[in-house]
Amino acid sequence: MAAPPPNADGSTSGLRNAQLAGIGRPPAYVAPRYIAKPRILILVTALCLSAGLFGCSNCQQARRTLFQEPKAYSNKKDREQSLEAYRAWADAAWRTERRTCSAGVVNDDYRAGFRDGFVDFVYAGGNGEPPPVPPRQFWNLPGRMPGGQDAAAAWFVGYRHGAKTARVGGYRERGVVLSSFMALGNAEAAMTFVPSLPTEALPPGIEIPSAAPLSPEQPSDVEPLPSPPQIHATPTSGEGIEVFMEAMRRGAKRKPTSTNLQTDATSDIAAVANDVIAAQTVVPDGD
Repeated sequence: MAAPPPNADGSTSGLRNAQLAGIGRPPAYVAPRYIAKPRILILVTALCLSAGLFGCSNCQQARRTLFQEPKAYSNKKDREQSLEAYRAWADAAWRTERRTCSAGVVNDDYRAGFRDGFVDFVYAGGNGEPPPVPPRQFWNLPGRMPGGQDAAAAWFVGYRHGAKTARVGGYRERGVVLSSFMALGNAEAAMTFVPSLPTEALPPGIEIPSAAPLSPEQPSDVEPLPSPPQIHATPTSGEGIEVFMEAMRRGAKRKPTSTNLQTDATSDIAAVANDVIAAQTVVPDGD
């Protein structure tokens, strides 16, 4: 680097002196020995906080839900494999069923409906009836015209045929997970399982016995027991006020027998109450 020229008087300024001395130059870049990755730090911090806040049990449940269960059973993967297998079953069943159909009925739309009905019944079950509307290829203008609606009608008929074939052939039972009640030879499960509600009507010839009508009560020669006497042990609230007023009137008329007025008043109230109870007591007739 060339030195800056001196001033006109031959002297050099402070800036030139600093430049000549090397002061003010940017320092050379020194690479750090180690730079921590922020993503790793954030992940480690989040794991530590999760373990401290939620506990080990919640972490184990999250691991099971996010990793172990999807690895054991994947709905997306199983659906693709199941539909592929069910379509192969439908094609094999179609090769047998097409022989029983008349020549004028069988066409491509009928065959497509047969396959869709077969696969849908095996995969999802149901009553075997087609959906309210046909697939999208029948929604176009040619399919909505009077002459084009025959294709949708053929698809509906084929759908019912395919679902019936799957139901009669027992293909639905092959496509579901085996439960303890469906296991063959499990007599104990068959004996203990009792449906809560009947699912179908009884066969003809079997009737449920009706309950016997209640017989009327027969007259008896035994005389009924007499009703117990009704005794009011304590007067009602209104009678209690009357008892108190009567006791006050009696106390005002007679002379005190003792120096304790409270004792006299209590005796008067007790005497009046006994009179009221005796008057209300019903004595049963001895006859």
